[in-house]
Amino acid sequence: KSRENQEQSIETLAKEQGIWTDNIEIQPKSGKIEEGIGEYLDNDGTESQIYVDTENPNNLRKVIRVTPFGEDSPSAALDFIEKRIALHNELAESVPYKLLGWGRNADGEFVAIVEQPRIEGRHATEKEINKYYTERGWKQTGKRT
Repeated sequence: KSRENQEQSIETLAKEQGIWTDNIEIQPKSGKIEEGIGEYLDNDGTESQIYVDTENPNNLRKVIRVTPFGEDSPSAALDFIEKRIALHNELAESVPYKLLGWGRNADGEFVAIVEQPRIEGRHATEKEINKYYTERGWKQTGKRT
């Protein structure tokens, strides 16, 4: 199946299950409520749009673009679940992702909607990040990778 066919199949099923959100605003104003997702947080993240669950502020919801892990991967959505969500949950088990649904943003890009526990804290320093990965046997290949 092509990527488009896979996305269409997921969209059809998600609409039937009531877990589809269309036309999600790409850069909403801080505090804007996105129906079924939550209240947008003003954030500088490029990987996802972050919302606070309006029913449970202890949860964050993220709208993440489903991008292929390979050029024109015909299974981008399934790869996303396996490689992005499962890997995240293995490495960050204290703040696991739960897949809530699917949708498209205002540009028509296919997105996943996930939820995870909200934590309060501070950003790790580069030194702390490097130590964390080095202790796990990972090797830095670039300035921030």
